[in-house]
Amino acid sequence: MISEDTVALLRTLPRRDDAQRHRSIVPLGGIYWDDELPDVKVLHAAPDHVRNEVFRLFSIRFKLWDQQSLPAVDEAFWADARTKLPQYGLFKRLVLSEEDRAAQEATAAQTFEFFEAMASESDHFSITDNGSGVSQWSATMNVSSRPNRKTPWWQRFWRRT
Repeated sequence: MISEDTVALLRTLPRRDDAQRHRSIVPLGGIYWDDELPDVKVLHAAPDHVRNEVFRLFSIRFKLWDQQSLPAVDEAFWADARTKLPQYGLFKRLVLSEEDRAAQEATAAQTFEFFEAMASESDHFSITDNGSGVSQWSATMNVSSRPNRKTPWWQRFWRRT
């Protein structure tokens, strides 16, 4: 079930009809509206379990947009959150317009490219799924061992997008 800490944080976000759509490669890997996600400083200051539950809600919505079936544990988490946060904007955007779907698919593809670039350029790269639909990733690069690289990997990636 969703924690009261997460509920309290998300209740501070009033749903707005004029909310703007944004793209997030990291940490979300998809689109969102600015009335759905707390300010980055507020989210960063939140305890790990709160951040993970917020990201889990987005992960579940992405699955619903893709018409994937949810495991029972995700269905229960989603239902509990919807009951406790009926006005939260994330629950009001469960059907995508064609424009939103195209933006979601493009952002998901860019996210995949980002992680492919990270994995191919890293000395060590790992993704760990904590079992709740939220993954953590780690990359280690020894930049001193790459003297022939004129342009860092992140600049090459961002120029492509």
